Amino acid sequence: MQLNLGQIREAVSDYLGLGLQPEGDDLSKVNNIIWRGYRTFLSAVNPRTGKNHVWSWLRKEAEIELEAGEWVYSLPTDFKRLYRKFIYSADNRYPPIANVTVGQVMEYRMWQEAASYPVICAIRAAEYTAGESQRKELILAPTPSQTYTINYTYVMNPPAPVEDSDYFIGDAQISEAILQSCLAVAEQQEDERIGTQTQLYQLAVNRMVQDDVPDAPDTAGTLMDGRISGRSLSKWRHLTRQWGDVSLDF
Repeated sequence: MQLNLGQIREAVSDYLGLGLQPEGDDLSKVNNIIWRGYRTFLSAVNPRTGKNHVWSWLRKEAEIELEAGEWVYSLPTDFKRLYRKFIYSADNRYPPIANVTVGQVMEYRMWQEAASYPVICAIRAAEYTAGESQRKELILAPTPSQTYTINYTYVMNPPAPVEDSDYFIGDAQISEAILQSCLAVAEQQEDERIGTQTQLYQLAVNRMVQDDVPDAPDTAGTLMDGRISGRSLSKWRHLTRQWGDVSLDF
């Protein structure tokens, strides 16, 4: 069963010995633990690579319609970072747009004013307005000379649940993992130790990360060097002498 915010709050509060309906400072403590646990789960580490894992359900496909004369475009409100580069649609047969720094785009625009199809891009913070979350925007060079369609994949920043009846992103398994992450945070914060709750969270999230990673092939197949003929091993022996310590098994 998928857990909502109210159910996770009750479980965390009960674990802390604060009852099922915390109030005042106790409620603030529980909520802080929940948001920390939620962020920890969203930034889970792949145990094999040691790097943050990008959950498949946080990746979103999107399109942008470029217009002639416009070189700045607002990105979605839930945009966190780019996952797959910007590429043109099949109708616009141009190479993918290279991701560079903001400075490189602005320098290009300074010296190249002619409009054409964009070849480089960068993502920068949009103008900040108090009371609103700061968004990001895409800048291009050169300026589009006509209408183009580009598509890309980005990592989303999911909205946090607000009401007790609101659900976290994902399915029942994900909500259970989020709860376990919250209990691990509570254990480390209140008990000042890494104990059973943290170990249970690590086991759960490691298994979920591995399930979320696409299966790799068992073999890369037969690798051949086009410069070597398969009819004679003399060339392999010659190359073995050239490569020195490299050994080849036949």
